[in-house]
Order: sequence, then structure tokens, then C-alpha cells
Amino acid sequence: KNGWQSGNPFWKPPSGSDKFAEKRNQTRIMAKGKFKNYSGDDEVTMLLYGDIDEWCVSAENVVKELSALEKTGKKISVRINSGGGSVFEGIAIYNAIKNSKADITIMVDGIAASMASVIALCGNPVYMSQYAHLMMHCVSSRVSGNTRDMERHLEVMRQLEATIVKMYASKTGLSEEKIRELWMDGQDHWMTAQEAKNVGLIDGIYDAEMPKGLDANDKDEIYKYVTNKFITNQNNRERIE
Repeated sequence: KNGWQSGNPFWKPPSGSDKFAEKRNQTRIMAKGKFKNYSGDDEVTMLLYGDIDEWCVSAENVVKELSALEKTGKKISVRINSGGGSVFEGIAIYNAIKNSKADITIMVDGIAASMASVIALCGNPVYMSQYAHLMMHCVSSRVSGNTRDMERHLEVMRQLEATIVKMYASKTGLSEEKIRELWMDGQDHWMTAQEAKNVGLIDGIYDAEMPKGLDANDKDEIYKYVTNKFITNQNNRERIE
């Protein structure tokens, strides 16, 4: 679960970490590609590809991009391929998309795990690839300090979990008690597109062209394939243009 960094509302990279410094540099280089407008005659596309945090898919960038796209008057397709990230950043992104006056469709291309699965709820409608996966679980975090610090931290986590439960319940029509029973038991709960549709998390399934030999149950393989496929296609289009 920690590998997804997905339920941690307070996650920050360790200071001086070469790994995360390299990640931030890569994000700056890819920022144009991640948030660039891919515009057709009647629709524009925004990608939410990568971790939900201040350096990759950030609320600030999403709000700025969404505001610019709204002015085009076109339909907006928001495409998701994310393992999750900060709960606070994710809630801000959710509210920005949910409250937008634009006609927004959300497409889950590969993975919408943890906080990314919450963001996916606000599309009207929401579609998934038949090979994509959702993942839901409890809020998780790390904390150090005295007992008072930990008690305050635990209370914030409980509040955030209650908020997320309300979001899932609002989309599915299930009771908050049922949501807690299904997905807030301390385990990671993975869903196929059909399973997500059956429970009301999404509105439909679109077909994605997948190569022979790709393991549809390997989440890491799908995540890498979908990301590389989209970026390669856009790079080829830019060279042609």
C-alpha cells in the first residue's frame, strides 16, 4: 500500500532525496506533455497521468488548465492513469472538476487507484477501458511525535476517510455504512471495469486496443503501457504537425 503513496494525506518527499529530486526534474520536463491541450474540432483533452501531488498532477495545475479549457466552449475529456497520492490535492482536483460548468467526461485509461479513484467519480459520465482497474482503500499516513500529536493526526485521518466515504456513496447510491463495509476494512480492493460498473462507480466501458501478450491483470504493466502509448502517439502527432 505504501508503494502507491495513495492514502497518505500528509506525504512529502524526504528532504535532500536524490530520488525525488530526479522525479521533480522529470516532472518539470514532462509538465507540458502532461497538461498540454489535445484539441479536436469539438473536444479538448486533459491528462491526469502520474502521482497526485505538488510536483506531478497538482491541484494548482489542474485548476489553471481547466479554467483555460472552459473558455474554449468545447467538451472536455479528462483521462486518468494514476496510482493516487495526496488526499488534500485530490479533493481540490475533485471539487474543481465537479464544480466546472464545462461538459466533462472522465476516461480511466489504465489505473485509478486510491485518491485517483475518488477523482474519477466526478465525471458526468465516467468510462473505463475494459483493461483498466480501480482501487479503493482506507486513508493511510505516517506520523511522528508525542501521543497528543498522534491523536490529532488520527482525528484528521478519520475526518478525511469520512469525506471519501461520502464521495463514494454519492456516486454509487450505496449507504455510507455499506461503503465502509466494502472498502474501508484496511485492505486494498481492486476492481475491473465490469465490477466497477456493476457497483455504480462508473457509467460505462470503452474498448482500448491492447497488444497480444499484455497481462490485463498486471497493474504495473498496464500503467506503463497506457502512459507510453499515449505519449508516443502525441509525439508522433506533433512531428507530423
